[in-house]
Amino acid sequence: LSSGINAEWPLRPGDKYFAIRNVMSKYVELPPGPVPPNSPKWKSSVDIQMKTQISLFDNLEQFSTCVETKLPSLMEHFNQSDGFILYQLQWSGPIQNISLYGVHDRATVFVDRQKIGSINRMDFLNGSLILPIELSNQLNLKPDQGYTITILVENLGRVNHGSYMAIDFKGITNMVLLDGENVNLEKWRVCPLPLNTVQPALQKFDNLRYPPSGSPFTPTIFCGSFRKLNGDDTFLDPRGWEKGMAYLNEVNLGRYWPTEGPQVTLYAPGVYFKQGENTVCLFEIETANPENTLVFTDVPILDKKKQGNSDDLVDF
Repeated sequence: LSSGINAEWPLRPGDKYFAIRNVMSKYVELPPGPVPPNSPKWKSSVDIQMKTQISLFDNLEQFSTCVETKLPSLMEHFNQSDGFILYQLQWSGPIQNISLYGVHDRATVFVDRQKIGSINRMDFLNGSLILPIELSNQLNLKPDQGYTITILVENLGRVNHGSYMAIDFKGITNMVLLDGENVNLEKWRVCPLPLNTVQPALQKFDNLRYPPSGSPFTPTIFCGSFRKLNGDDTFLDPRGWEKGMAYLNEVNLGRYWPTEGPQVTLYAPGVYFKQGENTVCLFEIETANPENTLVFTDVPILDKKKQGNSDDLVDF
């Protein structure tokens, strides 16, 4: 079950399931006998401690080969089909407003390490973010002090039908304005981040750099180890975290966004687990779980809108 399920698909035997089955039986021979029973599912007995933390901004070279270029610079320019792309600009002087035009698909904007906000194509293709008054005042008081503007853009999926397929480019497809000034032709640092796996970074601990003490949260990879001795399927439950990608050993399980839903849990097939020690990682973009813990559950949550009702739990 992927993180982009069709809400109308019959996820368990019911009227719709049997109606579809009856239609299919007119054209193909179906297996004899009743519908197979649900397979057993695994549930972690304790919370998994996400002890390893790798700051993306402080360790970009572990995940990407960055280039200096002008905008627009898109995923397609790097032969990249999915994941993220990061833009950085060194700037100085006071600014109050950062505007993005042509966001494909979701951009999170930082000034130095402070998050300014996000612009989501599902709401607005173009958008402006106003700097907090305190930060804007700091920049006014130190007009010659340089700072870094960082824009992390996430590909939320591609159009798979119709004429728009040919122009569904990913990244900042148009321009960036600072207080109305187009800065596309400035010297940008652009870093493609497919993030199909985070395993290589986990093997280079000696070279890792860490954020300054007390600095604001920035996108970070959290990892934890746990033991699993059977081959049962299970579901990763990301509640307590906000938004990002989940990885099991070297496999990308998909996106999580439990505050939005409707799907909350991510399906983790038993074949992705090792007998014994396993590693689960989250690339968290927005806000870390204050407990830094994660669990696997034996019951999926597929309809966040109905939490608390029996309808949000589906047997597999």
